[in-house]
Amino acid sequence: MLKKIGRSITIVNAAAFAVVILVGGISIFFTKDILHSAYKVQELSEDIIVTNRMHSDTYRLVLDMHHLLLEEDEFSSKEVLQLLKGIKEQVIEYREHELEEELGGTNRELDILDEMLLNIEGLRVIENIVDDFNKTGKFNKSRLFDLEEYAYNIEDLADDINTIHINKITRWIDESLKNMWIIFFSLSGVYRYWRISHLFGSQNVGKACCKTDQDPGLCHC
Repeated sequence: MLKKIGRSITIVNAAAFAVVILVGGISIFFTKDILHSAYKVQELSEDIIVTNRMHSDTYRLVLDMHHLLLEEDEFSSKEVLQLLKGIKEQVIEYREHELEEELGGTNRELDILDEMLLNIEGLRVIENIVDDFNKTGKFNKSRLFDLEEYAYNIEDLADDINTIHINKITRWIDESLKNMWIIFFSLSGVYRYWRISHLFGSQNVGKACCKTDQDPGLCHC
């Protein structure tokens, strides 16, 4: 009887060990995914900072353009050129970054960045307007007014890029939460299995002990 129970306990323990190994492997796999998502969120956060800088610089560009429409100002005219140059450099640098990360699929961000560059090229007319101002002391305000739409387009496109970023982060967070719940329920299942197998072994050992000549008090009969 004791030998039979011993074999049963050995089988249960072996099964429990196999389950622990299996669940451990699954947990490691999902933990790796969670860490990978965390790293991707960190990298994307840096992209969001860059995109926000593009947006804020474009907003300053719009303000300077409005100021020039109200008052001819040499300082604002110089800042407009500096901002335009800086925005273009940021977009080109960010586009190169996206090209390096492209994995052969479609990348909506690259399309948006190309649209931004087109609008920046449209704004380069400001260089001629400022050049004329330096020569004549007069701004062609009607031409400057027509260029505002390009700046507004750049702001909207920067928002579109960040919308893509937010959607990615939301998806990665949802995936990480799902993986965490899988790990939790897997570990809970292992614990419950261990408790049941331990209870099963204890009960059977106790019954076998009571059927032998052992002290009933020792066997808790």
